[in-house]
Amino acid sequence: MNHCAYCQGELKPFACFSSQLVVDVMLTPQLQSSLPDLRYGQCNRCGSLSAMDVRRDNDFDLLELYEQLPEDYWTGLETGHGDRFFTHLEQQLNPNQLPLQICDIGCGDGSFLKGLDSHWQKTGIEPGAQASQITRDPKIHWIQGTLATANLSPNSFDVLTYIDVTEHLLDPIAELTTSQQYLKPGGKLVIYTGNARSLFAQLAGANWAYLRCAGHIAVASQTALTQGLSQAGFINLQTWTQNHPSSPGLSKWLFEYAGSRLRRHWAVPLYQDHMLIIAQRPSEA
Repeated sequence: MNHCAYCQGELKPFACFSSQLVVDVMLTPQLQSSLPDLRYGQCNRCGSLSAMDVRRDNDFDLLELYEQLPEDYWTGLETGHGDRFFTHLEQQLNPNQLPLQICDIGCGDGSFLKGLDSHWQKTGIEPGAQASQITRDPKIHWIQGTLATANLSPNSFDVLTYIDVTEHLLDPIAELTTSQQYLKPGGKLVIYTGNARSLFAQLAGANWAYLRCAGHIAVASQTALTQGLSQAGFINLQTWTQNHPSSPGLSKWLFEYAGSRLRRHWAVPLYQDHMLIIAQRPSEA
């Protein structure tokens, strides 16, 4: 619990606030009773942020909470900004509109997959039972579970995506390393997640709103993810800074940031603090 989830570096205390300040449907009475405070540490090696509380205990079943998420966990996540981001991402992944096979891990209610064109062959994996019941789509192969339990065949997919997922994993580098076997040679891995060392996250500091989600237990720096992917054997890494669909404009962000300087527990909203990484499995000789 005192070591970084990405590089095993030593953690130094970074943020601590009462769980009473967290508005999050994932924060069930069961979790809140064992989590009076949310505590994070910052890695002295890669700058990533990792939870330093019960959420990373080996005997705490975080997966059970994901399996029981209510329908309103996904309510309101679909925005025009999100739709534009997904369209842009699709164009990057498949500019020639080939009949590629894609698997979205932690797909939620399938918003990303449902927006893809019909030439894709789509698979979605999600532990939350309610997610696949919200909007059924016969063109998507739904699997309730995780990558470890989905019983996928090796070399199955041209693209694997982790959109707002890696920050929820106890051991994200192990997951991403394992994921490579399910990609076809030359296939692409996509990660979209918060960047703990982005400029605006650093300015927000301990008041960064991204830390007010009970499920965010391993918030990476760009350095941590790119180094981990390279060590896992991925090549041709490309990175971009992204906004989150819920991000306000700069003027509102500055107002909220000023408020956080006056009030200790004022949460600073997300702004230009996410990263998109596309990596590739090497092609066989």
